[in-house]
Amino acid sequence: MTATAEGFRNLFRQVPQPVWILTTRDTDHDPVGVTVSSLISVSADPPTVLFTLQNDASTLPAFSEADQVLAHAVSVDGEDAARTFATSGIDRFRSVGDRLGLGGLPTVPDSCGRMLIRITRVLPVAESALFIGVVQATWLPPEPPAPAVWWDRNFTTTVDRPTIQIPRSGHDDD
Repeated sequence: MTATAEGFRNLFRQVPQPVWILTTRDTDHDPVGVTVSSLISVSADPPTVLFTLQNDASTLPAFSEADQVLAHAVSVDGEDAARTFATSGIDRFRSVGDRLGLGGLPTVPDSCGRMLIRITRVLPVAESALFIGVVQATWLPPEPPAPAVWWDRNFTTTVDRPTIQIPRSGHDDD
């Protein structure tokens, strides 16, 4: 039996994925952002994550040259922003402005939390670029909202309650 691209995609459509908006600045210092569901934890010590961008992504050059990226865990209230940052050929920051967050990078509202990532490696993998980075700082709102997930080509949540209670110790914003 051989795996096909369509079978692979269909399998992953059935597994809810967290939704992230990644922001950085390009070489002209303009804000750049994109929505991904590929960001995952690699290690807790040191805190390390990875994410991928397609080789044909318009944002790939900016992210490939960036030293730091700000990752926003999208909340159920952030679906519009996630859709905006997933759309090519538009001013993605028009609706959210150019507010500054951790590391002085552009931030977007309606997130469950954020993390500042220092990119340590960018590797070509098939039709994508794999980014590996060490988390420099984290931020959680006082009462984090429910997270959005991408499942079967739609935004949804796996949480039935309006907020998630997270223990406050052990976070960088304590």
